[in-house]
Amino acid sequence: MNRKVSNTEAAYPSEECRYRDAWYYKGTSACNKEWWDFNTLCIENDWNDLCDDAEEEFFNVLMGKRAIKDSKKNLRLQSKRGSEDPPADECFTIDAYNYLSDDADCNEAWYDWDAHCYANWDDECDEAEETMLEIALVD
Repeated sequence: MNRKVSNTEAAYPSEECRYRDAWYYKGTSACNKEWWDFNTLCIENDWNDLCDDAEEEFFNVLMGKRAIKDSKKNLRLQSKRGSEDPPADECFTIDAYNYLSDDADCNEAWYDWDAHCYANWDDECDEAEETMLEIALVD
């Protein structure tokens, strides 16, 4: 029996594109495009289990277990801080978004924002992600 494949499932990045640089749109142009198309589908359509699977795979396999531990720790800190402000405009860079910037304050702003969005996704989270996707496409 054939089952219909969702647009998101059809666009899931290939095995050879599941590496850190491609996730950050710093891999080959073909892999960057696969991740761009997949992330765009996830953001523009209802986020589904496959989108969650991709996030989980990235954090489990590519980032390592420490990223999960840090994320959970940060969620606790975020809930204590109560900050729901997106990063400042000057922090909308690929490196800061990936916590790899020379600007520690921007890295922390993104880390806190991601923790907020992980716990309480809202329209502002969508807007920040869409802005970063646009920036990534230009870079």
